[in-house]
Amino acid sequence: MKGSERTFTQEELGRYDGKDGRPAYVAVGGIVYDATQSKLWRGGAHARVHQAGTDLTAALQLAPHPADRMDQLPRVGMLDVPALPAAAGPSDAPWYARRMYRMHAHPASVHFPIALCAIASLLQLAALIAHCRTCETVALWNLVLGLASSPLPIVSGLVDWKFQFDGRATPLFVWKMALSAAFVAIGALALSLRYFGGDGIGFVYDILVLTFAPLVLGLGFIGGRITFPS
Repeated sequence: MKGSERTFTQEELGRYDGKDGRPAYVAVGGIVYDATQSKLWRGGAHARVHQAGTDLTAALQLAPHPADRMDQLPRVGMLDVPALPAAAGPSDAPWYARRMYRMHAHPASVHFPIALCAIASLLQLAALIAHCRTCETVALWNLVLGLASSPLPIVSGLVDWKFQFDGRATPLFVWKMALSAAFVAIGALALSLRYFGGDGIGFVYDILVLTFAPLVLGLGFIGGRITFPS
């Protein structure tokens, strides 16, 4: 069966870009796959980064899933040029970027600060409504732990952005960076007021902590749009 497969040139592959009703074909390791029916390739684009009609061999070196995931797609032929070597393109990323990516450092770590700070916001609201000192204390510790765990997801997120998304300053990434900066700034200001502020700053502290609820929702929404663009 493989002997009767069609052989595509780079130019022919480029015609199957998934746009305007055309099929979406992608090549990996010299094999051409049909991604037309995949929900992850609507409009011929995947994760707003990868375009159908191209050879993605090098790009998969930093993908968050193994290359054999492509075997789930129908195989339609072969590419008549050698696959890009493993050391080409995005695989030239520094060792720490490759290691972070293979360990899923960003998605694995980002849940801690956003969850802890979201809980801090809800507990602070409960403390204000029920005059619960325990809720206020637990909210404070959630906020401290949330900020303490934020450096890793921020750094790993920037690494992902640079090496997976080529450092493109698209609106989604600009918003995500702005909200991430606000996340750290608001948390640092809230803790500074809590520990070093004078009398009369309690109201400001409460507002800052309550701000984390919508802030976390915004970060989660943008992260979802980046991960699942469809």
